[in-house]
Amino acid sequence: MRRIRATYEEILEILAALEALVLQQDRDGISRPSPEVYGRAAVGELDLDPVVHIRVTTMLPIAAIANVLVTIGLAEPSFTTLESRVGRLDRIDTASTLAEYRVLRLPPRVPVDPELDLVRGVRVPHARFEEISRRIS
Repeated sequence: MRRIRATYEEILEILAALEALVLQQDRDGISRPSPEVYGRAAVGELDLDPVVHIRVTTMLPIAAIANVLVTIGLAEPSFTTLESRVGRLDRIDTASTLAEYRVLRLPPRVPVDPELDLVRGVRVPHARFEEISRRIS
């Protein structure tokens, strides 16, 4: 139970850092949706080796996002491209001792339905900072 709580606390730290980055450095950051966790982690289902999926909407370069993740203590990231239903999207893969993280950068101009998985198009659970914070308190 402690490990699950620690993982969610780490997720909250990541979401807060990403939101601060977008608000401070993206010229239209105030109008961007908040970063969110997607998939099983969004509904409190963490495996022994969890993979946490996060979406962040911004025009900032992927390197700026990666820098924030490393600054808060995550491992050096690798960069990939996700082939999605809305085109190719930049993804950062990184990890900590608690979880693996897949951070997807969504350009604001790309039309994305936040309720749907970007590859399969099926409904997917998601949660913002406030929802996850309530869940662990």
